[in-house]
Amino acid sequence: MKLRPFIILLLGLTISCSQTTEKITESASDNTNSSDKTTKTEMVNSDSPKDTLIIVDSEFTIDPFDFGENPLKRLTSIESSSTNYQTYKNPHVDNQIDTSFQVTINVDTFEVYKTASENWVTAADINSDRFPTRQGIRIGMTKSEIKEQLKSADNFPDFIRLQNLEVLEWIDLKFVNNRLEKIEFKGYMD
Repeated sequence: MKLRPFIILLLGLTISCSQTTEKITESASDNTNSSDKTTKTEMVNSDSPKDTLIIVDSEFTIDPFDFGENPLKRLTSIESSSTNYQTYKNPHVDNQIDTSFQVTINVDTFEVYKTASENWVTAADINSDRFPTRQGIRIGMTKSEIKEQLKSADNFPDFIRLQNLEVLEWIDLKFVNNRLEKIEFKGYMD
């Protein structure tokens, strides 16, 4: 866990120096706390739709599903889980092999990256209400319920991105008929 903050900082600096041009209109809420800032995108050069609300707060992506320090152990201990894996040479440590695990639990899928000393969730595709976010957001909630969870007064479009300020990580919330239908997490991967 000691190496991860350094790697995240390094990745954040690299990404911030090389990001593509984005046109973003910011609107801050009445409160001046950085965790209360929201941004609406007019055009984002990424995979998000044009009608997207982006809420920037680094707390959203830290241990996004509250799995603790060993998400791999927690996920693989679930009875209905199935696991695939792939190995990689560690780009930072000579002669070290890391492993990327894909853990599927019914309709939900997690990717976990494991080094010699730690592991963390690098991606998730949530389609059931079994795995809420750390903030309590779960599949099936209405936009009004999620507004309360996020303490936001904005009108919610059908696509919301909860984004980390420091590194390129985010949680996407996708709505259909005013209900949350899908949660996708894209996390740090080196």
